[in-house]
Amino acid sequence: MDGKLRSVAWGKEVRRPCRLRHERRLKPKERLTSGLGFGGTNLDPTWSPDGRKIAYVTPLNSDTAEIWVVNANGGGLRRLTRNAMEHREPAWSPNGRWLTFVGIHAFGEPPWDIYLVRPDGSGQRRLTRSRKNRFGAVDAAWSPNGQRITFASDRDGDTEIYVMSADGSPQRQLTRNRVSDQAPSWVR
Repeated sequence: MDGKLRSVAWGKEVRRPCRLRHERRLKPKERLTSGLGFGGTNLDPTWSPDGRKIAYVTPLNSDTAEIWVVNANGGGLRRLTRNAMEHREPAWSPNGRWLTFVGIHAFGEPPWDIYLVRPDGSGQRRLTRSRKNRFGAVDAAWSPNGQRITFASDRDGDTEIYVMSADGSPQRQLTRNRVSDQAPSWVR
């Protein structure tokens, strides 16, 4: 079954919680990353579906943040993105073969768009094309079978929920109202 849209949240600062799966027992407060980012910060951690890897964001300076993947044991660190953008919100496809992320152009200024990349850093491509006067597209969530992705966008003037195929087309609006709809998720 592909799943159904489970919830839509309202508000400016709504974030979906990370679902954590452990394939092995971690020691209490076991450190997996070195805090090599700007100010020693790592953000937006998310486990791969098989529980063997973690994708996360590391700010490199005040204007750029990159997506990294590390094995659950702390080894095999790999940088997935390498460009002058800020990257946020990594999300694994259900089969673990892809990640979506939000690419923020021009130092945090709109537009923001959703991109796709393989866990080895190859195959990066842009899925949405937002207008410059809008914040763009955020909050990507994969359907349980990995064929569709929901996201939030303000392309109609206020934030609504949209759905697209995993290749980025076609993009269809799901909600239509005067409130801000954000953080879509799917039911299995």
